Amino acid sequence: MSSDNPYYASEQPPVASPVFQNEEFLPIHALDFGRMIKSPFQSPNWLVNLFWMFIMEILALFVVGNIIYLGYAGEVAIARSGGRTRYWPDFQLERVTEYLLRGLWPFLWQMIGFAALSVIVGVPVSIGAIATAALADGGPPFFAILSGVTTGAIGFLAMVAASYVLFAVTLKSLLANDFMAGMDVAFIKAFCVNMVFTMLLAVLYFFVISMVATLLGTLLCLVGLFLVSPILRLITCDFLAQIHDIHLSRGGPSAFPLI
Repeated sequence: MSSDNPYYASEQPPVASPVFQNEEFLPIHALDFGRMIKSPFQSPNWLVNLFWMFIMEILALFVVGNIIYLGYAGEVAIARSGGRTRYWPDFQLERVTEYLLRGLWPFLWQMIGFAALSVIVGVPVSIGAIATAALADGGPPFFAILSGVTTGAIGFLAMVAASYVLFAVTLKSLLANDFMAGMDVAFIKAFCVNMVFTMLLAVLYFFVISMVATLLGTLLCLVGLFLVSPILRLITCDFLAQIHDIHLSRGGPSAFPLI
C-alpha cells in the first residue's frame, strides 16, 4: 500500500507495548509501609468504608462476612496494583453479590488448604511425638530431646512451606476471579520463589502494626478496640496489591490480565 494514501496510518494495527513500558502500569519493587497505612484514608468516603469493614467483622461470625470482604479486597488489589488508579475503590453495597462470588473461590481454597495443612503438619508431628514418647520412656533424655526438637523443626518448616503455597493459591484465585486458577502451578512456583523474604518481612510488619493498633485502640477504650480489625482489613487490601506488584517486578506472571 502506498504511503501517500491519506488513510494509511489509521489502517495500521496498533502496536502493543510491553506492560512495563506502559505508563499506566508501574509496579512497585518493595513494600511501601507508609502507603499501606495511608492509602485507605485517601478516599473521601474512608469513614463509610471503615463502617462496612466493621459490618464485615460482625458478619464474619457467620462466615459470609469474610467471603464478602475477600471479594472486596480482591477488587481493591486489582485497582491499586501498578498504580493504575490513584483513588481507593469504595465499598458499594449494591455490589455485595459480586464481592461474594469473587471471595468464594479463595475461601474454598482456604478450607481445602487448612485441611491439607492439618495432614501435612499433623502426620509428621504425630509420628515424632510418638517417637519422642517412646525414647523418653526409660531411655536417655538426650535422644528424647533431640527427637522433640527435630519434630518441632520439621512441623514448623512444613507449616511455613504449606502457608506460602496456600497464600499463592488464594491470591491467584482471588485476583483471577476463578476457582480453577488456583491450580496455576507456574504462578504458584514463581510466587513462592520470588516472595520468600518479602512475605517474612510482611508477617513481621503486620505483627508490629497489629500490636500498635491494639495498643492505640486500648487507649481509646472500647470504641478504639472495635476499630482495630476493620482498619487492618483495609490495610490488607493495599497489602495484596503491593505483594502482587513486587511479584511482577521480579519477573513473575500476573494473576489477572494487566491490559
